[in-house]
Amino acid sequence: PEADESDNSVSMFFYWGEPTQTTPMPEPVAPTNRPNIVSYVPTGWSGPLIITSYPGRTGALGPIYRDSEAFVSWAIKNITPVRMDSPITIELVIGDTLLRSWNYEHLEAGELVVVLDEPITFIPNPGVYDVQLRIQMESTEGPNNMSKVLTRRNAGWLSGTTPTSETPALESSAIASRINAIESMRSSQEAPVYSDDQLTGILSVVQAVYQTLHKRNLYDEPVSISILTDEEFGQWVNTECSNVGQTLAQA
Repeated sequence: PEADESDNSVSMFFYWGEPTQTTPMPEPVAPTNRPNIVSYVPTGWSGPLIITSYPGRTGALGPIYRDSEAFVSWAIKNITPVRMDSPITIELVIGDTLLRSWNYEHLEAGELVVVLDEPITFIPNPGVYDVQLRIQMESTEGPNNMSKVLTRRNAGWLSGTTPTSETPALESSAIASRINAIESMRSSQEAPVYSDDQLTGILSVVQAVYQTLHKRNLYDEPVSISILTDEEFGQWVNTECSNVGQTLAQA
């Protein structure tokens, strides 16, 4: 057709498929009585497997420096209503190297397992490496163990050491002041929730909490923040933090 705004023409293409469906419809998935362990992406994570040079970082991956510390975080879940009674082993494989393993005697129905900021030692040549999270479990059809890859991703290693933050570290009094300010921010009506003032206040609390947990300063990079109501926070705890859910309920 002719375009109204100028002398140019606009082309449009239409595509039609087969007049009848040639692929059969999938059969309904029957309920299973066997456990199924899969990788899981917790809220705010960029994936189920994270490797980073900074503890507490679960967003977009950056480069890892071969002469500094590295940290791995991962999450798996039994997505069936069936308990996994046999032992399992979770393996971290980088390139051709089995770097670390974790053993579990069983997994409850629906149980979520999260490993956060586990330090690893890996000093490779600079480059990009295939990183796998694998599971080893007893086979139901014979004496041999069954192995499968739960998830995989690429990670890049650079030569040198992790850059230090240009932001000065906080004094202990400043940390306490910022952390204590969170309650007043929650109840304050002076600044709109999405205002720059409110965001600045939240970032100051994040920096103080990070330094308290990891004994180092928050690296200068974008931070993703989720603002939850008390009800939403409770749902998140029940879903992804079941190990601390009872403690919070008693507090």
